[in-house]
Amino acid sequence: MFNYLSSTYLSSYPKYNIMSKGKKYHAIGLMSGSSLDGIDLALTTFEVETQPKGELRVLHWEIEKSKTIPYPAQWVSDLQKAPEMSGLELSLLHSKLGNYFGQVVLEFSKETDSPIDYISSHGHTVFHYPQKKMTLQIGDGAAIAALTGIDVFDNFRLQDIAAGGEGAPLAPIVDAYLFPEIKYTLNLGGIANINIKTANGYLAYDLCGANQILNALSKEAGKEYDENGQIAAKGQIIPKLLRQANQWDYLRLAPPKSLDNRQVQNHTVRLFSSYPSPLEDRMFTAVHHIGYQIAASIHPHVGFVPEQLLITGGGALNTFLVSVIKEYLSPNIEIIKAPDSLINFKECVLMGLLGLLNIYQLPTTLPSVTGAKWKTVGGCFHRGSSKKPQ
Repeated sequence: MFNYLSSTYLSSYPKYNIMSKGKKYHAIGLMSGSSLDGIDLALTTFEVETQPKGELRVLHWEIEKSKTIPYPAQWVSDLQKAPEMSGLELSLLHSKLGNYFGQVVLEFSKETDSPIDYISSHGHTVFHYPQKKMTLQIGDGAAIAALTGIDVFDNFRLQDIAAGGEGAPLAPIVDAYLFPEIKYTLNLGGIANINIKTANGYLAYDLCGANQILNALSKEAGKEYDENGQIAAKGQIIPKLLRQANQWDYLRLAPPKSLDNRQVQNHTVRLFSSYPSPLEDRMFTAVHHIGYQIAASIHPHVGFVPEQLLITGGGALNTFLVSVIKEYLSPNIEIIKAPDSLINFKECVLMGLLGLLNIYQLPTTLPSVTGAKWKTVGGCFHRGSSKKPQ
C-alpha cells in the first residue's frame, strides 16, 4: 500500500488538502483518440474520502460539461504523418500540439463557473511498443500548464511500462472505482477493449480494431463514420474475409496484451480496405469480426446468473454494431446503455481519475491487467503558472 501521507508528497502538491472528508475536485480530462475525430474534453467533479488503510473511495462523481473540438484538416494530416517524422519534426509537433491543447482547454474552461483544480491529458499516441519498454504520447503538458495556469498531469503509461507492463489498457481503473458492480465493461473506440471482473481481480486487454476499421471504410462512401451502421446493415457476410480477420496472430496471444494504432492500420484496416468486394459487404463482415471477438473474450467467464455488459465509446452509438454484439453474446448477458455523456467522454473521466489517483499517490494501473511486476503511480506533473494567463 502506498503511503499517501508521505512528507515528500505533501511538499510536492501543497495546495491539495487530501485529508478532507468528502473532498471535491474539479478536473478537466483531455483525450485525443486514434480515430482523429477531435479532442474530447470533460469537466468531471469527484467527491472522495480516504479510508483507514489509505484506500480512496469515490462518494460521487458527475460530468459537469463536455465537448469535442474537431481537428482541423491540417492537424489530422500532421498527426497521421507523425510516425514517419524525424526526431526533430516529432519534437516540434509535440510542442506545437501541447500549445494547441492549452489553447483549447483555456477556451473550454471559460465556459464553466467551476474552479479547475487540475488538468489530466492523455496526449496523442504516436508509438506504443511495450515489448521494447517504449510508448509515446505527444502534446507537451508543460505547455498546457503554462498557457492555462492550471496544474497538469500527463504521460500516464510510462511508469507501468517501466515496471514491465503493457501500459494499457488504462480504462479498468475507472471501472474499478466508478462501476464496481458491473462485471463486463466494453469500450468501443478506435480500438475495442474489454474489462472483466473475475474472482481473482480484473482481466482487461485490447481486443481488436473497432472504429478505426469502420471509419476507414466509411470514407470510401464519402462519410466520416457509418451513422447507426446504416451502410454495414445493407451488406452480407464474406466468409473468407471473416476467417482471415479472425486468424490474426495478435488475437491468439494471451493477455496481458495491448494494440498499437499502427498494428490495426497495417493489418485489419488494410485487409478490409483492399479486399475485392462491395463496401457494404466488407463493412458488414467487419462488424461481425468485432462482435465475434468481443463475445469470444466474454464467454469463458459467463456464469449461470444474469450478468451485465456496460458499453461505452463512440461505437456504442452504432446501433447495428451493438445489435450484432448482442447476437454473439450469451442470452443471460444484458447490455446496458450508458448515458450519452459517458459513452462519448468516459476516457476523459478516466483521465480525471488518473490525475486524482496521482494526487493521492495511489496506483493508476492494475498489474493483473497490464502485466506490470508491481503497482505504479503513473503520471508526470507540471505545475501551473502563478501568473494568471491573459
